[in-house]
Amino acid sequence: MTDPSKTPPDLHSTLVQWFEDSEDSTQDARKLAERDADYYDGKQLTPEEYRTLKTRRQPPVVNNRIKPKIDFMLGAELKTRTDPKAFPRNPNVDEDAANAATDALRYICDATKFERVRSLCYEDGLKYGSYGGQIVVTPKGNDFRIDFVHVPWDRIFYDSHSRAKDFSDAKYKGVVIWQDREDALEMFPGKESILANTMASVTAGQTYDDKPQNRWADKGRDRVRVVYMEYRKGGEWYFCYLTKGGFLREPAKMPFVNDDGESIPSLEFQSLFVDRDGNRYGQIRQYIDMQDEINKRRSKGIHLINSRQTKGEKGAVADVNAMKRELAKPDGHVEIVPGMAFDVINTNDMSAGNFQMLQEAKAEIDAQGPNAALVGGEKRDLSGRAIQALQGGSNIETAIQTDGLRDWEHRVYRLMWYCVKKYWTAEKWFRVTDDENAPKYVGLNTPSTAGEEFIKQQQKAGQQLDEEMIQQIMADPAAQQPVVTNNVAELDVDIILEDVPDTVTIQQEQFESLTQLFPTVPEQLKPLTLEMLIQASTLRNKQRFIDKLQGKGEEDQKPDPMAEMQAQMQQIMMRLEIAEKVAKIAKIETSGVLDLANAEAAEIGQDLAEYGAIVQDFERVNNPQSQPAQGAQQ
Repeated sequence: MTDPSKTPPDLHSTLVQWFEDSEDSTQDARKLAERDADYYDGKQLTPEEYRTLKTRRQPPVVNNRIKPKIDFMLGAELKTRTDPKAFPRNPNVDEDAANAATDALRYICDATKFERVRSLCYEDGLKYGSYGGQIVVTPKGNDFRIDFVHVPWDRIFYDSHSRAKDFSDAKYKGVVIWQDREDALEMFPGKESILANTMASVTAGQTYDDKPQNRWADKGRDRVRVVYMEYRKGGEWYFCYLTKGGFLREPAKMPFVNDDGESIPSLEFQSLFVDRDGNRYGQIRQYIDMQDEINKRRSKGIHLINSRQTKGEKGAVADVNAMKRELAKPDGHVEIVPGMAFDVINTNDMSAGNFQMLQEAKAEIDAQGPNAALVGGEKRDLSGRAIQALQGGSNIETAIQTDGLRDWEHRVYRLMWYCVKKYWTAEKWFRVTDDENAPKYVGLNTPSTAGEEFIKQQQKAGQQLDEEMIQQIMADPAAQQPVVTNNVAELDVDIILEDVPDTVTIQQEQFESLTQLFPTVPEQLKPLTLEMLIQASTLRNKQRFIDKLQGKGEEDQKPDPMAEMQAQMQQIMMRLEIAEKVAKIAKIETSGVLDLANAEAAEIGQDLAEYGAIVQDFERVNNPQSQPAQGAQQ
């Protein structure tokens, strides 16, 4: 924590000014965002329009074509949820360690219900334009709990000069918190005077209320507004809690750091769209004008149907207003003064024109974003090819929004991993539930020895180590050196999303190429090709799948002693044949060749002895009741 005495005296006033500037400069954008969300909820008519319809005695009709579009995009997000996956950044990182990092991230996502947080954030983005959350680390005894929490849209504030969708150019950002004063005192003990000074400040406010209509305090409910702010200074990020009366928690450097040791913010925000003035808005904004036209033309059409235009000489009817009421009735009757001109004007052309424009407005709004074909509401008789073309165009149009969500999600996973490396330094075990073949529990920072790790690596490579060999390895003093398995502080991995089409390794590229070639492979070669596909994949325990493909059971994977002895006998017989041919050249009268023949003769004798021993073993395994052949030792 920063020493309060070293805090610049004008820093508090500067940060308060930043926050108030953000609130003032984004006021219009926030009002429009609230209007957009109201349109989603069907609140699409102004009070003046309601009064006009009431005067006409016409029901307020809203044909909400926005909500189905947004609901479809929210439903599509549920179908495209992804999991993080860690890949080794360099060959020195073991694949098992990368898998452990993947399991750690997925454990955090499950514990913090990140899928739900992601959906809430995306819903804020579609309606209001901006969304985000915060990483929170809470001490739990000797351990730390890592969570990522959703920050509601109306609690977010940011540097109003920021233009980047991911707020990477923002100098500051934060969260607004309304609290009862007693809760604030419990959270910030010893700050009674600061909170009392804040309660004395009352000015007009806008969005950030609960909803008290003032800026920093609500005397009626004895509530105070607390601002959590993260700001950048000198290339580093700092955080603090403040209110109008002063700092509730003095500024300090952010505890979260990246791989380069630089401090980073805990807040991750994202926007769907940003205009040239820096105003942020969501998906609904582009539908507002078309939705207004649909509602107004529908109301106008009802009004035209229920109304009549007339013309006549003055005095042709006794009461004009009474005449209009009668014409509005299905069985209305109008009495005319005899001899005076009076006629009802035909307005069918006006009704037809209004209806045609209504249809065009509906077609226009349906063509933007998720169209009728994509949401399954297409009524026309279209071919399958035409429907696919409509769906493809709609998916491309909404790809910008989903790509921003995916980028935000990637940054959140990276932030989670930074917290894992910083705070999970002690031995930690957690259960893995998404892989039936993984160990029941996965450990991080688990103590081990060099010998144990060597044995694991040899077994992983397929080496058969018996008990005697394991004892010999562990007897070496170097094998007793302590090591840490899956040391997260030393892991250097890349975090990606599994559904991203871009490949991250050559192995994945080869796998995709083989996948594309598989349909063209002849039937007789498909089992072999499938085995190659499994080998090129990133599946865990893929050898088990290959063994099943080859029809091998667990008993088939064990070495067959008879097969091994037969192979050894074949090798010795081949050596005997070669030695026999070599011995024939001993007749050549050169000392060098004679020495070679003598050496070969000695080797032949050794082979014969070895052959006899193997024959005895073969007979004993093949027929346990029989005795070893007597001639085998001769």
